[in-house]
Amino acid sequence: LRKCIEGVVREDESVLQEVPIKWLVFLDEILNRRKTESYLTLRAVKQLAADIGITSAAEQEKALQMFHEKGMLIHLTSTAALNDIVTIKPQWLIDNISNVIRDDSIHMFDITELKKMELLEEVETMFSRAVASRDVLECLERR
Repeated sequence: LRKCIEGVVREDESVLQEVPIKWLVFLDEILNRRKTESYLTLRAVKQLAADIGITSAAEQEKALQMFHEKGMLIHLTSTAALNDIVTIKPQWLIDNISNVIRDDSIHMFDITELKKMELLEEVETMFSRAVASRDVLECLERR
């Protein structure tokens, strides 16, 4: 297995890519926030970059793109709403998506709890019409 991994790494040209030290400091600053946050706003991330001397918006975006491509964080840019969020705990995002995109015959909700919270109808709407209310999503995130 070790030899196989070494072979793949040697063939990956991105391993040879030079990265400015300030980008590594930038990444460390972002990832240090994992202790207390699952995601940051783009504005907060750009402020972290500026605080360590990465003031160019183009360089900030390039660094974020590289961190995203390497799987260190998730920064989706296809819409303004997605672009505004930088997920610094990718597993947090996966866990929360799996609360919504799931096979409800295998992974069932506690119906009693949903009734008590007056969310049963909204959960049914989520599965039948693919529309989830903020209340449902916040409830699922707390689970």
